Amino acid sequence: MSRKSRRLMMIVASLALATTLATPVSAVTQIADAGVGSPADKLEQAYATVEVPDRFKAETPGVWIVRLDDDPVASYEGGINGLQASSIKVTGDSQLDAEAPEAQEYADYLTAKRSDVLARMSAEFGRSIEPRFTYEIAFNGFSVWLSPDEAVATWKMSGVANVEKNKVHTLDTDNGPAWIGAPAVWDGTAVEGVAGFLGEGMVAGIIDSGINPSNPSFADLGGDGYDHVNPYGEGVYFGACDVANEVQYDETFVCNDKLVGAYDFFPLDDPNTGAYDADGHGSHTASTTAGNFVTATLNAPTLNVDVDISGVAPHASIISYRVCGDDSLGQGSCNGDGIVAAIEQATIDGVDVINYSIGSPSATNPWSEADDLAFLGARDAGVFVAHSAGNEGPDPATSGSPNAPWIGHVAAFTHDRAYPNALINMSGGDTDAPADIPGLGFTAALGQTPIVFAGDYPSDLTDSPELCGVGDLGDFITPWPEGTFEGQIVVCQRGTFGRVEKGFNAAASGAGGYVLVDNGSGLVGDPHEVPGVHIEQAVGEDTLIPWLQSGEGHMAEIQGATRNESPDNADRLAGFSSRGPNPLAEWMMPTYGAPGVDIIAAHGKYDDIVWTFLSGTSMSSPHVAGAAALLSGITAWTPAEMQSALSLTANSDVFDQNGDPATPFDTGSGRIHIVDAANAGFVLGETTANYLAANPAEGGDPADLNLASFFSSQCVQECTFTRTLTSTRGVDVDYTTATDGTGGLTASVSPDAFTLPAGGEITVEVTFDVTSAASDEYHFGTVEFTGADGGPVLHMPAAIQPTTGDLPRQVTVPAQRDQGSWLLRDVTALGITELSSTPRSLAKAAQFDFELAMDPTNGSAYDNQNDGTVEVTLVDVPEGTARMVAEVIASESPDLDLFVGLDTNGDGLAQASEELFVSASGTAFEKIDVLDPEAGTYWVLLQNWASSGEGAIDAATLAIAAVGGDADGSVFVDGPAAVPALEPFDLRIGWDLDAAGGGEEGDVFYGLVGVGTDAGNPANLGDIAVDVWRLGDDVIKTASTDTAGWTETVDFTITVAQNALPEDQEYQIVDSVPEGLVLDAGSVQASAGDVSVDGNTITWTGTQPTAFGVEGTYSVISNLEDPAWCSLPFTGGYTDLAGFGIFA
Repeated sequence: MSRKSRRLMMIVASLALATTLATPVSAVTQIADAGVGSPADKLEQAYATVEVPDRFKAETPGVWIVRLDDDPVASYEGGINGLQASSIKVTGDSQLDAEAPEAQEYADYLTAKRSDVLARMSAEFGRSIEPRFTYEIAFNGFSVWLSPDEAVATWKMSGVANVEKNKVHTLDTDNGPAWIGAPAVWDGTAVEGVAGFLGEGMVAGIIDSGINPSNPSFADLGGDGYDHVNPYGEGVYFGACDVANEVQYDETFVCNDKLVGAYDFFPLDDPNTGAYDADGHGSHTASTTAGNFVTATLNAPTLNVDVDISGVAPHASIISYRVCGDDSLGQGSCNGDGIVAAIEQATIDGVDVINYSIGSPSATNPWSEADDLAFLGARDAGVFVAHSAGNEGPDPATSGSPNAPWIGHVAAFTHDRAYPNALINMSGGDTDAPADIPGLGFTAALGQTPIVFAGDYPSDLTDSPELCGVGDLGDFITPWPEGTFEGQIVVCQRGTFGRVEKGFNAAASGAGGYVLVDNGSGLVGDPHEVPGVHIEQAVGEDTLIPWLQSGEGHMAEIQGATRNESPDNADRLAGFSSRGPNPLAEWMMPTYGAPGVDIIAAHGKYDDIVWTFLSGTSMSSPHVAGAAALLSGITAWTPAEMQSALSLTANSDVFDQNGDPATPFDTGSGRIHIVDAANAGFVLGETTANYLAANPAEGGDPADLNLASFFSSQCVQECTFTRTLTSTRGVDVDYTTATDGTGGLTASVSPDAFTLPAGGEITVEVTFDVTSAASDEYHFGTVEFTGADGGPVLHMPAAIQPTTGDLPRQVTVPAQRDQGSWLLRDVTALGITELSSTPRSLAKAAQFDFELAMDPTNGSAYDNQNDGTVEVTLVDVPEGTARMVAEVIASESPDLDLFVGLDTNGDGLAQASEELFVSASGTAFEKIDVLDPEAGTYWVLLQNWASSGEGAIDAATLAIAAVGGDADGSVFVDGPAAVPALEPFDLRIGWDLDAAGGGEEGDVFYGLVGVGTDAGNPANLGDIAVDVWRLGDDVIKTASTDTAGWTETVDFTITVAQNALPEDQEYQIVDSVPEGLVLDAGSVQASAGDVSVDGNTITWTGTQPTAFGVEGTYSVISNLEDPAWCSLPFTGGYTDLAGFGIFA
């Protein structure tokens, strides 16, 4: 052996099952198309603005709702030793009895556990924690005043399922009952063998703004002579009328056998208001649901009319639950914890139906929201819930919350009664005078009068005098001095201010008449201050206003409102009615519709006896609640079955606000009809367990729910739904099926004909084929079931959006070498005949290092630019850019926020008016990702929202890149040349950093590659955003010393890093000892794999397995093995395991 020797050791040590590679993950990542090219532009925009913010971020001290782990009483099906089930699914009762022994015992159990949580909160926060409301029947938890830090700490406590900030919600018949078929139920002709029923013995719970007990609509003796019988027994009243209720009792509030109770759960106003209606909205919805037969006098400013009206279930009793304030005092908001308390109390009181004409325009997750879950508890107790779909139309994707599939969401239609009005007999001007213009307006007539356009009368108070208002909505401030007009008819345009408010303002300035030009939201027949008419947008903007701006001497008349009853007036969707789809709901919204335009019902604040017109989905929802009250009395159906019957039999031959056929996103199943619903040949039931199991966040699929509709936002080639139909008949019935669809959508039913046994069930599969339908837009269809018994044809609507496949929108690669590939397994797509792609370049991001203190005014990102708390960086985006990215890739701050805008004024500063995209979650690693951005100079604003400590200066690194639209070989796709449709295949995304200019450890690259089915469609399967993070090399050779003397031994180690790719990596590593050195062959070792020595050359082969998909394991030890394991002072609160060296 040579006296010179070198010992070479090869060690392959990184064979752990869990990778330690870490790349920042953005909590909120927006990928948006700057230029929207879809046919459904507004729908895409609505989806693009959905954000999921951190629940605690930017919050202030206030009321929080705490949900505890255990099921509420209404949902408890047993399982706890010594406590019997209280759910009616186990007890067999039709409705929950909250006073039953098993319910009381379980409620006591929940109370004890709640007390324990409250005690631990008090101990941790150093003060006595007193809940504002407690819940255990429909919802398990409480509401309480907490700081944001206390809310976080509470959320981390054992026994706590969720903590959410108390949300602010907002408030959302004469011919109405007849139009939906109620009289046939009343007189006994609806269902053969079923006597007439008007709601006797039913109780409707109205969660709203209170109720006016003096209105005859709520008197004990109805206008038809019916003397109500209290369903709870003579003299048994609730809330304000219960002497024993020390909190709610109000000696001034008078109940009777019709109005058997009223509560006040709105704690923010004068306590003297109590359960009274301080707004009028609640009285209106209550009388629409179950108001008496009465003769209502409509006292409008210019017109008085007597009308015979009633609610849908006129002999039902009512309990009111006030949760909203006086809108005129700025109290129209409705507090979330009070709403949950009302749902809880209504469930305890055993109401049969709840009307909830309240909501929020924002979509939420129903599996975590307190009100949604409380309504699920109410359904568990046998309570049917009707909910207004919202008044944010006519744009798509405007349905808000609650949006749970266990609630029926109601759109608003016109009915057959109308009070049409018109602008007639026009003359003057320099162009042809318009023909008579029909419209709506509950006002008197006005003879020949000069007519003018408000926009032609400048105002010192506003630049938009055509809107006929100043200040804020509801201020009733006229833009012009008194006497500006001399009795003319003044034409205003809709928007910003109230419809009636505009007419009032014009009249205050001297107008003698009023015309309101619509803005697309739909006509409403309001009672205006002066004779007036509301006309359609197109004729107003394209004909009337241009005519008024030509010449002079313009004259017109207002025809005046006259009652008109005709089917032609009916079944037209209100422009304001919110539309689907709901951005966070994979089920049909709205569910169905009912009359909600110009509904006459009780109103009046406190004791004022008033009836009035109101329009809104708030008015349509109580029609459904009343219908459910009738169905509850003549069937034995569950709430889910009633909801399905109303859907299956709804009239789908309805129209949108423009007179075009409505889609399921407009109306759901259509306008309800009680007679058909009562005669439905089958219904669809569903369980709470299945509702909860459908939670997508826990791997569930809402498409599996047994709903009377079909919805899919991602249907590749075809999608199949299973539905279980339960017969309502006492005999076997043969059914045939039929389907139709739009835009190439087709459907099939299996079996397509079947016999449904008497009282039995059958399961059918419905498959929708979208191979001939355009992708990325919704197509609508219907599945019909016709029974041989002559019952109503039953139908289920469908809304299906085809997608080309399930390729990911983004791939993040932790690259340990300059070239490589990332494997996407089991991708499915349309049929591929010749795999094609449209690669763009990888762009190395420019990295900007900042040191930031906390922004002292973090509520505004724009006031402290470039002062060390907020930094603005400019980036030029050239024409043809395929993708622009701004991402925080390193941060010492726990919470940074990122904003991007186009510097339209060229001042180099960020302005809120220029803002385009925001990523503002509760973490620091924010990312904004824009496809096909408009060329120009953009600003990127980085704000330190919360520092790592008081006075801390936090380092942060921001990466910004603009990805070119041309291919340069730096990113590419590889896969099978041809793949049959829906057959899973593997796809490789390759990268070559040398082609992108080279990379070093710490560099980040961004790219884009389109994938297509053939050469003519090289990107029709979609674009994949590719992010490559250059980490350290995967193979590293190190020496035990940098220098060595004669005869000294040097140990060399070659380490193969942990495998960060999603597949096993095969290695062959060859290393040679340089000439003049001697290899000690006996020293060569390998921790895994095979190693061979040939002279001075070492060859190692081995496999480094992937860590992807490998499940971690835990070692469990208790004090039985080692008593020392009980030495930690665990209190049941949050414990940071990392502090004890536990990181898994």
